[in-house]
Amino acid sequence: MIHKKIKLRAYGKIIELCFNSRITLLGGDSGIGKTLLYSILNNITAQDEFSNIYCINSEDINRHKIKLISMLKTKENTLIVIDNAEEILGKNERQFICRNFVNQYLILGRNRSYLGIGDDGIGELKVTKTQIYIEYPELKKVNDIQNSPYKFTIELP
Repeated sequence: MIHKKIKLRAYGKIIELCFNSRITLLGGDSGIGKTLLYSILNNITAQDEFSNIYCINSEDINRHKIKLISMLKTKENTLIVIDNAEEILGKNERQFICRNFVNQYLILGRNRSYLGIGDDGIGELKVTKTQIYIEYPELKKVNDIQNSPYKFTIELP
């Protein structure tokens, strides 16, 4: 994985993004801050530490008439952040991403079709007064069960 964790400070908040998978689909309610996160990540790409992050959204695609798959083929060892994913990722682009093992993807949207994402790659953006982070609901459920005081064991003869 290109980035296991990204931690920075912006807009008076600590932003801590932890990745469990090569492809992370980041959902959340409308207006929660997905596009704000995209903007923050897009702004930090000029820093050496984050120069291997590439951000693209539907506005970029339309304005520059970018052929997404052709552009993705030019990237290597890059975290590619895609905002407005439902608008720019068709079946072919999703299948390409699924098979493109040289990059890592952070997809801001809700549709996981054709991406081959497991539960460890589906997160929700959480925004508090002091933090922006990714919560993985399915992993949290598993963790809650494992840490439950009610343990069930089966003994076999």
